[in-house]
Amino acid sequence: MRGAVNESGVIFACAVSSAETEAQACLLAESIRAYAGRFSGSAVWVLSQRDGYRLSDRGLAAFERLETRIVQFDLETNVRGFPFAGKVFASAAAEDLSKGQADLLVWLDPDSIIFQEPAALILECDKRLGCRPVDHILIGSPYDQAADAF
Repeated sequence: MRGAVNESGVIFACAVSSAETEAQACLLAESIRAYAGRFSGSAVWVLSQRDGYRLSDRGLAAFERLETRIVQFDLETNVRGFPFAGKVFASAAAEDLSKGQADLLVWLDPDSIIFQEPAALILECDKRLGCRPVDHILIGSPYDQAADAF
């Protein structure tokens, strides 16, 4: 994102797949509305697999109160047993749907919480992608090391 950023140019998105991730996504949406500063009015999308976990009435009410859009996506049958497949398909759906609607899509795990305005979202003019992996040691190699056998 270049130049001035306003809330209409940003979409925050995450995926839910269980009661636990639904509750986490509610807290994430609440934290965006309360603490994201100039981004607090940004669009918030919660992606849910069309034939997967069914959002609770309580969760749906909370998402409505927080002006959160529920987006359903399809997960191909042949990848359903693959770890993280839901997250991959959800993020791809969010990316596809956000084209032309926003300048920046911020993909977060639902257990993320915003404590202050995420000013680092404003990318330098020559940047197209920003990434801050926080769990890379658990499932991959550190950035400055060669990929491990896993």
